[in-house]
Amino acid sequence: MVLDELRSIDVALSELVVDLRWGPLTSVMLLLSATWVKNLAFALAAAGADLRRRRPPWSAVLVGLATLIAGVVANLLKPVFDRPRPFDAGLWPALGSLPSTGSMPSGHAATAFAAATALALLVPALRPAAYGLAALIGVSRVYLGVHYVSDVVAGALLGALIGWAVVVAGRRLRGAEQDDGGGGRRVVAEREVGAQRGGDP
Repeated sequence: MVLDELRSIDVALSELVVDLRWGPLTSVMLLLSATWVKNLAFALAAAGADLRRRRPPWSAVLVGLATLIAGVVANLLKPVFDRPRPFDAGLWPALGSLPSTGSMPSGHAATAFAAATALALLVPALRPAAYGLAALIGVSRVYLGVHYVSDVVAGALLGALIGWAVVVAGRRLRGAEQDDGGGGRRVVAEREVGAQRGGDP
C-alpha cells in the first residue's frame, strides 16, 4: 500500500533526526522548542521593525494574530487526525515535556511558520532569519521525539497559509481605512475651498 510506504518513509526520516541526539545539541533543541522563546523572538523582531519605522505596532499585531490563529487551528485539527505521538507508539523516548494532544499537525511548526510568514511579508529584510528560526523550531520537535517529520511539514504549510492570509487581510483592512480617511480629508478640503470662493467679493 502506498500509505504504508509513506508512513515507513516518514518514520525513517524522523528516526534519522532522532539519531542526531547529542548532549549540547539537545540543550539547544529544548530551548528552541520552548513556547515562550519562539513567541518572544518573533514578537520582538516585529516590534523592533515597527519602532525603527516610527509607526504604530502594526507588524507586531499581525504577527501575534497569525501566531494565535495558527495555534487555535492546529489544536482543532489534532482530534480530527488523532495521530499518536512517536513516544506513544513506542518508537523512541521523548525528551522534555510530553504533550497530551495528538501528533498531527505540529502546533509548534504551525505557529512558528505563521509568525515567520507574516514577519517575512511585513519586513522582507528579516525573511531569511524568520524562516530559518521557524525551520529549526520544526526540526527540534522531531529531534525531541514528540513529532514525525510529516507532522512538522503539515504544520508548516498550515502556518504559512495562515500567516499569508492574516497579512493580506490586514493590509486590505488598513488600506480601506486609509482610503476612507483620505476621502474624508478631500471632502473637507473641497468644502473649505468652496466656502472661501463663495465668500470672495
